Amino acid sequence: MKISNATIAFNEKGTPVASDFDDVYFSNKSGIQETQYVFIQSNHLNERWTAATHSSFHIGETGFGTGLNFLVAAQHFITFRKNNPTSPLTQLYFF
Repeated sequence: MKISNATIAFNEKGTPVASDFDDVYFSNKSGIQETQYVFIQSNHLNERWTAATHSSFHIGETGFGTGLNFLVAAQHFITFRKNNPTSPLTQLYFF
C-alpha cells in the first residue's frame, strides 16, 4: 500500500487544512485554546507533573501534525519548572 503525504493549504481563516483527507489541523477560532483544552487539560498534565516522583515525563504522540501540541506542552513545562523549582521532575521527553 502506497502512503501519500498530505497536501497542506490554508483556509480563509489561516488554518492549515489537508484537503485530500478533508482534515482541519486545529480550530479556526484558536488552535492554542483547543490544544490547551484537548491536550493539556484533558491529559491532566499539570496535575500529573505536580504529583510526579520521577525525574522525567514522557509524551508519545502518533501524529505530530503542526507540532502545536509539542509547542504548547513545552511552554507549559517551562512554566511548571519555573513555578516548581524543587520538583524532582526536570525533563520532558516528547516523541
